[in-house]
Amino acid sequence: MRGVLMVVAAVLLAACGSDDADSGTVLQTPPPSGPVEIVAPQGSDVSTPSPEEIAWLAPASEVDGLLLVEALRGLEAGCVSSVDYESMYPCATLVFDTSDLAVGRSLLLRQAVAGTDALTGSGASGEVRTVGEREVVVEEQGSSVAPMFTVTWSEPGGIEVELQATGLGREEVEAFVTSLRPVDPEAWPGIAVDASLERCVGDRTRYAPADVPEGWTRFVLDAAPVGACDVDQFVFMSLVVPGTADQPGTLVTFVSTPASAGVTATGEPVDINGVMGHLQTSTQADGTPSSTIILQLGDAVIDGHGNVEPSTLIELMETVRLLDDDEWSQLVAEIDSPPGG
Repeated sequence: MRGVLMVVAAVLLAACGSDDADSGTVLQTPPPSGPVEIVAPQGSDVSTPSPEEIAWLAPASEVDGLLLVEALRGLEAGCVSSVDYESMYPCATLVFDTSDLAVGRSLLLRQAVAGTDALTGSGASGEVRTVGEREVVVEEQGSSVAPMFTVTWSEPGGIEVELQATGLGREEVEAFVTSLRPVDPEAWPGIAVDASLERCVGDRTRYAPADVPEGWTRFVLDAAPVGACDVDQFVFMSLVVPGTADQPGTLVTFVSTPASAGVTATGEPVDINGVMGHLQTSTQADGTPSSTIILQLGDAVIDGHGNVEPSTLIELMETVRLLDDDEWSQLVAEIDSPPGG
């Protein structure tokens, strides 16, 4: 592995740097805390019911494009931003995750019941809107590619509500708010709770360059084994032509990650074996070309970039295909034992 890093570093130095491709960022919300021992909050002006006895809100039916993956009730401090963080109050949390790994979207719905003396008035600032029969405050964040919304409001029964939505448009968020209704405590949440989809190395993600062109050497810096799930990247590898005293080296890197709305693909459309990718080009200070192609195949996004002409990068990207288990396992084996190492 040390030899791999030294060779790649040497090529990078010879190539005089490279440009990074920008990518969007999807807000990740921390997992909610689990139920805790029920203790009445101090200083509340109302008696505190058990979290399991409250008719919490939930959508009337399953949400298109999303899976309900968590439904929790318990006592928490700071469950929603409009309630103080010093005492614990009944809280309910619903977490929705995408039903399609190629589309990054999620919802976090949190509700709290607290006395009026616990309200801080520090909820989200934004636009006051009427959504269905509710008056809510909508704060828009993110971008058109990866939109994010925070919606807050108070229910007539004394429930303070905060919704965080990622990857959904305004109309979808408002439709979700409209669909919410109190659910009998014995039946809450009223819709099935599923497991999140796993981002695994399998038949929809084992994409990588299948060939090593003559004169090039392959170095695999990271590759998740077949069957591995919830990984940040499937493979991180490079194709290298070593530099000489008179000629800088060539380095083309391929990074495959789970597809999501957080990956922003911009640039000139380019056909790669019948699939549209996006090409970005630039020129470094010394005149060296720099090219990047972003391509989605199955549930994986392949980012290929390096100090090469676009035509060369296109040829290399055209070698990317779905590898079988043995071919992928060979990539994993090369992490510690590079060819010729």
